[in-house]
This record gives sequence, C-alpha cells and structure tokens, in this order.
Amino acid sequence: YSFFQQRLRWAGKTSSYRHWGLLLFQAFVFALSWSLVLAPLLFPAAWPWWVGAWLVKTASDALFLGYACREVGRLSWLRWLLPASCLHTVYVALVGVLALLPLRPRWKGRSVR
Repeated sequence: YSFFQQRLRWAGKTSSYRHWGLLLFQAFVFALSWSLVLAPLLFPAAWPWWVGAWLVKTASDALFLGYACREVGRLSWLRWLLPASCLHTVYVALVGVLALLPLRPRWKGRSVR
C-alpha cells in the first residue's frame, strides 16, 4: 500500500515539472501504456500490431534493465523481464490516471499533494 502511496505522490508532482522534454517523455510513456492495455480490448483483430508494439517496448526495457542488472551484478533478475513488463505497463497506466484525480496520498503519516 505504501508503495502506491509513494508513487502517487511522485506522479502528482508532474504538474510542477518545467522541462518540456521530461513532460513529453512522461506523456509518451503514459499514452503507450494505455494503448498497450486497451488495444487488445478495442481492436482484437490488430493483435499482430499489438504484439509487435509490446515486443518493441519490452526490448527497449531489456536494453535499459540489462545494463542496470549488469551494473549491480544481478543478471539473473532479467528472468522476470516478461512478467514484470506486463505488470509495469498496467501499473503505469493506473498510477498515471490516479495521479490525475484529486487524491491526497498519505506519506510518512501525513497527507500530501
């Protein structure tokens, strides 16, 4: 529970960011996550495109995470890449939407926004 509270707190700070590149990147990741979540439901006949998009996303994640895992000496963690990629996509979509709502997450015993 506190994990999501922290993520909501972080995501809620997005409106105060001034760097347009960061905002654009975050908007892209948010839109990509929702498109990957909704595409199979809204356009089931386009599943080959969905699989291709998912593979591109997972490959880009693998490049970054492969480097990070090598740096910390934990290449074995990459075995979780595919299931984590699925969960992470849904997580980004949901936390992004929740951050847009007027919620007041609790952090360290107090409400923040």
